[in-house]
Amino acid sequence: MLRPVRLRAVERGLAQFSVGVVAASLSLIYFRSDLKMFLPAVASFVLLLVCMVFLAFRGNRVRTYHWVGLFELVILGLWAPPIYAVAENMAARSVERRAALVFYCINVIFRLLNFIGNIILTHEYNTTKHYAP
Repeated sequence: MLRPVRLRAVERGLAQFSVGVVAASLSLIYFRSDLKMFLPAVASFVLLLVCMVFLAFRGNRVRTYHWVGLFELVILGLWAPPIYAVAENMAARSVERRAALVFYCINVIFRLLNFIGNIILTHEYNTTKHYAP
């Protein structure tokens, strides 16, 4: 009998980062001439790196959920024009467009879940100050 695979937080973060990198790379490789797809992909990739730096170096005591949530919301909005541009020209039926659309949509789903999670964590009650010695 197969057991469900449980991914740890680090593995989930790496999977989300990988999807973000692949989605931006697809835009940079296949759609370099289309500015509706190229510029948002570059901006979202840079913001993805900024989010990763925040998450990697914030430590345990500094709560930066509101900043990371804001960056995730901006990244989510930046992926709307590429999705629209790819879906608009799906009549071409190219493999590159289908692969790009799949990775764009997965990336948007991850960013939406991250944004919702950061909103929840921002409004969470901070108990660390109450139990400090």
